Amino acid sequence: MKKTLLSTLAFSLLGWSASAQNVNIPDANFKAYLVGNPVINTNMDTEIQVSEASAYNGTISCPNQSIADLTGIEAFVSLNILICSYNDLTSLNLTQNTALTQVHLVSNDLTTLDVSQCTALNILNFQGNAISTIDLSACTNLVELHCNYNSLSTLDLSQNTALTFLAINGNLFSNLDLSANTDLEILFCGDNPNLTTLDLSNNTSIESINGNFVVQGSLSTIILGQNSNLTFFNCENTGLTSLDISQCPNITQLNIPHNHLTSLDLSSNTALNNVNVTNNELTALDFSTNPTMSFIACSQNLLSELNLKNLTTATSLYATENPNLTCIEVDDTTDAIANWTNIDPIASFSLDCDPNPGTSVVDAELAEKFAIYPNPVEADLHLSTQENVHSIEIMDVFGKSHQANISLNTVDVSALAHGIYILRINTPNGTVTKRFVKK
Repeated sequence: MKKTLLSTLAFSLLGWSASAQNVNIPDANFKAYLVGNPVINTNMDTEIQVSEASAYNGTISCPNQSIADLTGIEAFVSLNILICSYNDLTSLNLTQNTALTQVHLVSNDLTTLDVSQCTALNILNFQGNAISTIDLSACTNLVELHCNYNSLSTLDLSQNTALTFLAINGNLFSNLDLSANTDLEILFCGDNPNLTTLDLSNNTSIESINGNFVVQGSLSTIILGQNSNLTFFNCENTGLTSLDISQCPNITQLNIPHNHLTSLDLSSNTALNNVNVTNNELTALDFSTNPTMSFIACSQNLLSELNLKNLTTATSLYATENPNLTCIEVDDTTDAIANWTNIDPIASFSLDCDPNPGTSVVDAELAEKFAIYPNPVEADLHLSTQENVHSIEIMDVFGKSHQANISLNTVDVSALAHGIYILRINTPNGTVTKRFVKK
């Protein structure tokens, strides 16, 4: 009997010892991946031993496996790369995985992520989660950070001075300090609805800025310092009200449509070849110092001046829906007429758009004698003047004439579609044009 009891006890201890050497991996999908990997599960049994986990210094790549729990990852103390994107993780502690150099956790359900001991980390990608705070102070070797589309409102990057790539778009930042990140080369910062100002004057290594917003943003000011490395500036629908790129001489692509810019100086940007400023509030554009231009989109502005001198007609030009633009200055009117057709019917090309001084005064004085109201208008547009009026015509921004019920002082525009229109008023002393909005 005694001998039997001793044998039973010894067997139980052996079983406990074997169990104690196995890594606890409660998630069946994660365990199936690990057990099925012969490089990790070297003895090809049904468990992962602690010795197997601690010895493994390669990559765990288990994307899109419906994994909800990475318990057991802490045993892989020598793990180099972790790829667990497109799963169902809600929290993850990687403080035991101090050898990690790359972590990719795209599109999970993470609300917490602890990498506070991951001092060797070079690349961290947790875009598309729900993380609201994270401590990256120990990750001093971090070169790439993808934290876009989370719930971050603050982020301390003062210790991450090696960063060259940063994607922070789609968060809740109201303030963002990147002054310590002087090696930064590529920045994605759009879709932060609470961000109004971004100071990049200290980031003189930056080459590419991407600040697009899906919904109209409130990022009205981006401060750029003296930067000869910046070549690409892309801020669509951002909310910009002003932009100074005079100290960025090597910009080649400037994409800033759907903003609120009223002026833009391009005289120092001689390397420019692609400009899109569609749907702003610009009144004048001068490309005469930008001889390498290949694409210009400046439709839907308030341009009254457009200088295209020193450009070749190989440049693609889109300058429609500028109701105040009647003259475009070029070097060769014949070539311009043949090649640049995307302009309004009221616009024409000229070698010199500076009007005769006498005519300019007369035209200005005549225009001041006419007023229209209300503007915007829903039904009746009223004309106020003491001048004799021969006829009144309504045109859209494409130059198409529209019928309207016109009396001496009132124009019924109720039948017009919503949009921008031009009221052409013909008088014995000349023609006056007035722009109005039908709402």
